[in-house]
Amino acid sequence: MAPDLAQGLVYNFLSAQDELGFTDWKPGLGGQRSRLLATPLLATLAWRIYEASEDLDFLKKTFPELQKFVYHWLTPEHDRDRDGIPEWDHPLQTGSEDHPLYSYWHEWAQGVDIGTFESPALNALLYQECQSLIKIATMLRRTETIPALRATAEQLKAAVEASWSEHASVYQNRDRDTHDSLDGELLAQNSGEGMILIQREFEQPVRLLIHLQTKQGTIPRPQIFIHGTGISGQHRVEKIAADQFKWFSGRGALTGQNVYRMIEQIDVQGLRAGDEIAIYSVGHTLLDHSLLAPLWAQIPKRERAQQLVENTITNPERFWRQFGIPACPDLHENADPSFCNNVHLAWNQLIGEGLVAYGYREQAAELIGRIMSAILANLKREGAFRRYYDAESGIGNGERNTLSGLPPLGLFLETIGVRLISPHKVALAGYNPFPWAVTVKYRGMTIVRQREKSIVIFPDGQTVNIEDTKPRVVSLE
Repeated sequence: MAPDLAQGLVYNFLSAQDELGFTDWKPGLGGQRSRLLATPLLATLAWRIYEASEDLDFLKKTFPELQKFVYHWLTPEHDRDRDGIPEWDHPLQTGSEDHPLYSYWHEWAQGVDIGTFESPALNALLYQECQSLIKIATMLRRTETIPALRATAEQLKAAVEASWSEHASVYQNRDRDTHDSLDGELLAQNSGEGMILIQREFEQPVRLLIHLQTKQGTIPRPQIFIHGTGISGQHRVEKIAADQFKWFSGRGALTGQNVYRMIEQIDVQGLRAGDEIAIYSVGHTLLDHSLLAPLWAQIPKRERAQQLVENTITNPERFWRQFGIPACPDLHENADPSFCNNVHLAWNQLIGEGLVAYGYREQAAELIGRIMSAILANLKREGAFRRYYDAESGIGNGERNTLSGLPPLGLFLETIGVRLISPHKVALAGYNPFPWAVTVKYRGMTIVRQREKSIVIFPDGQTVNIEDTKPRVVSLE
């Protein structure tokens, strides 16, 4: 709709890129930096901008930097076990800083280190980035770059597919080192220092999560020694120092960097009377909206996509709620309803695009209708857009009038099969799944989309009638 502005957004990100390809997640106009790597969506954004503008010069200027950015995600700094599959660095990169698994600043959250997870969402986004780079390289005739991109894409795709749970009909997070998806559990609790006997062998190796809760105003300086057996069968004594904990409001959280097949005992030193310690095994099976990203990236084959859509996405007992797809539908003791019921429009946009890509236009249209019901009701009630909308009540919450709270216009156009290129050019595909004709007006051009017929009226009055749903570009050029 405004490709020049969108191009400027991409240029702003790439202007903060260093020589190794690190591109900051939130570059500020005054030189501020978040020191986090940007979420891998820039190459896909650049390709979509090209589709709307057909500005080949834009692709030429950005392709080298976009390629460096995507490959930077695969460096050892972000691929800690060096298996070719990277991990998130921070929950902010997912848009879910209040996630019940990763946040350590909420009492109800577990505070697991997100860097110990392999995420199908991250892999799906990077896979789509590679696909976009391949399209750009093809357009620019940079064919020498394509084999490496394809190989990387296939590796990421394989990792995503390996995370599929047939029983749960959804992709799941996995442990970075074991590649298992486990249910977490409480292993032991104690007050003060002392020896905690575990004496337990695990069917699948576990990673420990340790919580400390202090009753006094000052933070303790504990030392913890874990006695156990690693994956290789070798006995290990792991020392955990006080500075490894993340503290917030008297609560410390630590995720172990090693995994254990057996834990014998845990020696806790340096806690005061009344300080409490709880030891868990890390769980990976919490259901959240990011696990649906492989559908958007068009990774699963048709049969698996059908399972994901019918058993998980459009299942009312899981994600299919009255006002959109919630962040995490399975409420439990470690989930806060104020976060888990939130509809994140950016993730709903991606999921909706995935529905369209696999032919579920009717469901995508229904999702839009549910989201718009919440947005319009809130707009009438408060005169404002909100960052989030509650999936059950439709009530808006979070910041007022943020971009992330605006109606998903891109998803709407994608669902009715309209891609605006210029006032003299439009791409049409598929059919209009809404029960009424839709009229789109763009800089003097009018497109009327009926169920299976379309009318395009150009600014000079010329009219083109389309009688079928075949993909085509309608142009005066």
